[in-house]
Amino acid sequence: MIGSRRREVFTGSPSERALARPRHLAHEGRVAEAAQAYRAVLTEQPNLDAGWVEWFQLVQHQNSLDAALALAHEVEARGGRPALGRTLAGSALVEHGRHREGLAELERALATDPDFAPVWHELGRAAFRLGENARALLALDRAFALEPRPETLYLRGRVLRAAGRYAAAEVAFEGAGQTAEYPEQRSDAETELAVTRRFSAFGHHRPDQLEDTDRWFAETGGVPLTRAGMEATPTDDDLLAAFEALCRDEGWQFTELVRTDDWPGWSRLAAALDLPVRREIPNAAAVPLVVGTRPDSSRPEWAAAAGWVGSSDRGLTFVLIQPEALPPADVAGVLDGTMGGRPDPARAARLSRHAESRLRGRGLGR
Repeated sequence: MIGSRRREVFTGSPSERALARPRHLAHEGRVAEAAQAYRAVLTEQPNLDAGWVEWFQLVQHQNSLDAALALAHEVEARGGRPALGRTLAGSALVEHGRHREGLAELERALATDPDFAPVWHELGRAAFRLGENARALLALDRAFALEPRPETLYLRGRVLRAAGRYAAAEVAFEGAGQTAEYPEQRSDAETELAVTRRFSAFGHHRPDQLEDTDRWFAETGGVPLTRAGMEATPTDDDLLAAFEALCRDEGWQFTELVRTDDWPGWSRLAAALDLPVRREIPNAAAVPLVVGTRPDSSRPEWAAAAGWVGSSDRGLTFVLIQPEALPPADVAGVLDGTMGGRPDPARAARLSRHAESRLRGRGLGR
């Protein structure tokens, strides 16, 4: 694993001692030094597949297609496995949106070595990107049969979830977590398992068949206060009234309202909930309601207060408008970019109680 980036390319055994130094440098974020160390190792041992893959991941992380393709071609030029070089080239093309070209390169790799597990894995990923889920599953099943790896189970779970086969997707993600080699892989699998369970709350509808607010809940665990519809976009007062109803119905009790901007409506909400208003969280025992109209990264007040809630697991964050680029609030009035809808506090309450909701188990003064 390089930084927090999960492995996009199927990898071989990580046990080669010669790779200890470049791996350490990569883990430390010393990319240029790591690349030099990989080059030194692979000059001496050009058949070390794992080294080529890990070096390729470093290059991929720099988002340069030309550099990734050059390295993929270098594998074969230096006497490495031809199928690996073509697999990496196909992976690079797929990663940069050139799916059909990538698929053709992967098929050439397959013709070279039909029992090479990584090419089947990458074929599955390319087919998934193209929406060919049945073909993707066949390729991933073949990859796993040749070499059982958590990466393949992880990708299989994503394909199954996209097809609306949530129970089967859960099994795949559970398997990926149980067989993970790195803590980051285990964490990724657990996150995707939670996402899958939230999607399954909406029955057998595929993710692409759900309305925006349902998808947002499934993908983030944040609770939407409204649901999409043909109605006019609710007013700020409508959202405040719905949020107040949600708090009362759920029995949430806060010690103060922490405002991160100067919108006058927050004073009205504080009065309705009988809360003192503050600009920062005063003590470690607080159960704050942190509010913002439409926060962004330029407002450190929001980041600090929301971070406190997340780290202490007490209180709640609420925004009137959830920006796409902002980490999800616990409860959002409307999603930025969506039109229409109506407040639905009863549905919001139901979603907040879901076992994988962001609010499940949160200290809310009940």
